[in-house]
Amino acid sequence: MATSATKLSAYGLFGGSFDPVHRGHIYLAEKAQQSLGLQDMALLPAAQQPLKGSANVSAQQRLAMLSLAVAEAPSLSVDARELRRSGPSYTVDTLLEWRLEHDEKACLCFCMGLDSLMQLHRWHRWEQLFELANLIVLARPGWSWAEGTKTQPPQLQAELNARQCFDIAPLLAAPKGRWMLLEAPLMDISSTKIRQQLAAGVPASQLSELPQSVANYIEEHSLYCAN
Repeated sequence: MATSATKLSAYGLFGGSFDPVHRGHIYLAEKAQQSLGLQDMALLPAAQQPLKGSANVSAQQRLAMLSLAVAEAPSLSVDARELRRSGPSYTVDTLLEWRLEHDEKACLCFCMGLDSLMQLHRWHRWEQLFELANLIVLARPGWSWAEGTKTQPPQLQAELNARQCFDIAPLLAAPKGRWMLLEAPLMDISSTKIRQQLAAGVPASQLSELPQSVANYIEEHSLYCAN
């Protein structure tokens, strides 16, 4: 008898710079956690993302803001393991470490955006990601997968075509090795835009995109101000 998807323990990791964390991050993490029925969704702040360069504030300040935001979202947690490592944050190393700490039969869902999927072939040891987790790709409604693959190299296209799931149940029935698109209406919020507004002198308390506790922290520590 096949194992029911609901019988597997299922967990999520939602990576990003969170520089700073905003309501869009929290919304997407909660949406994915609820849609997939995950036991836990952990937001995973990167110490240094190889493809994005350095963060604008210290890792500990980003962690502090993220912890404040998650305190208001009881279904979410924070996983700070990448901040404890030196050098670039390679997702494959994080997933390897997570696997060593959990039941090998647990279903691990690593969440990413469409932009990340489109350049997955640039990630360090990207092929190994499927040996460690399922990938959940957050997509706007109506997004065409066929259209998005036109710029991908053949090796990545073949890998994704072979592993794609179209329903949640079969994905959750596997601890790793699959991926699917999860429709999630994206809020028009950008950390880059928030940083630009703060640098221009807009008070953090006036930015509705920020959780109030995060806005208070930014103002208290004078973060993202123009030099």
